[in-house]
Amino acid sequence: MVDGTEAFDIARSVQRGWHRFGCRARRHDVLPQQIYAWRKKLLPPESPQAASFIPVSNIYLHYALDLWVQQWRTRYAKGDAIIVHYADDSVIGFQHEGEAQRFLQALRERLAQFGLQLHPEKTRLIRFGRYAARNCRERGIRKPETFDFLGFTHCCGRRRNDGGFKIVRLTIKKRMRTTLEAIRGTLMRRRHEPVAVVGRWLRQVLQGYLNYHAVPGNLRRLGGFRWEVGRAWRHALMRRSQRNRLSWERFQRLLRKYLPPCRLLHPHRDARFTVTTSDRSRMR
Repeated sequence: MVDGTEAFDIARSVQRGWHRFGCRARRHDVLPQQIYAWRKKLLPPESPQAASFIPVSNIYLHYALDLWVQQWRTRYAKGDAIIVHYADDSVIGFQHEGEAQRFLQALRERLAQFGLQLHPEKTRLIRFGRYAARNCRERGIRKPETFDFLGFTHCCGRRRNDGGFKIVRLTIKKRMRTTLEAIRGTLMRRRHEPVAVVGRWLRQVLQGYLNYHAVPGNLRRLGGFRWEVGRAWRHALMRRSQRNRLSWERFQRLLRKYLPPCRLLHPHRDARFTVTTSDRSRMR
């Protein structure tokens, strides 16, 4: 798991001059002119104008990281290697542990040339993949490590049908608790509004949450999330008045009416590949 410095730090490095290397590949675009203008102003990170600079910094990282990783992999990697990069977070996998260690050292040196550094707490080497469980047992470790990426905790798991390896993605517990606390606070503030109004709002919130997190293997955790949302709503409704008590039967009807059920919204990997690579080779 590789995590770069904050986007504002990236923006500062671009503003101070190293951006010229990245802009040579895009010299026919309008972006270099904008970057030169921003560099002269040296906007502070807290200014609203600096926020518009963040997407441009991804172009900078494309040169500083993405293209360099591809070159390093072609020259030095003997086994399989893969990189998944989103904003300033990246997950890079190697077949051989020695290559991963050499790459991490080379990556630190590469980013130092651009005034950047890896996040000391979020950047780490872990054993993950098809043979991670066996290697951990040989070393006396109970189970392989996990990593967080794009809102999910990625774990090593096994398929039920044949016992083969699969990656299990679970919603990060800390972020789920934060979302629940925000929903509880909003429900308490809006507890005196009409039930239908709050119910429609809660449906939109929960449906939006499910649209992103309803991936294979995560439905049990989402079911617990939906249950906690329902409990928070009932608690807020019970606080509206001390005289009228909300029966459990009536509240169950409200849940069925307003809270969407937890169902799989993202197909399995094989189903996705079948649609996108039908009658074609999956390798490019």
